Amino acid sequence: MTERYLGDGLYASWDGYQVKLRAPRDGGDHEIYLEPGVFNEFVLFIEDTFNIRVSVGAKSGELPISAFVGEQEKEASV
Repeated sequence: MTERYLGDGLYASWDGYQVKLRAPRDGGDHEIYLEPGVFNEFVLFIEDTFNIRVSVGAKSGELPISAFVGEQEKEASV
């Protein structure tokens, strides 16, 4: 599981099922795990809050993960 620095002291990684968010702190890390349904709700929150359409897919040469978002896909006006 490769970790990626997102900024503001936050790191993200993917274990094949869920997204792990980690924030190192004195006395131990704070960790949050977003399983597919929770990740989907987060994406919907971003779409609704910023009135944008989030497209989940893969970079060139990688396997697509568009099915990760699931059936709750919706359109948002830009």
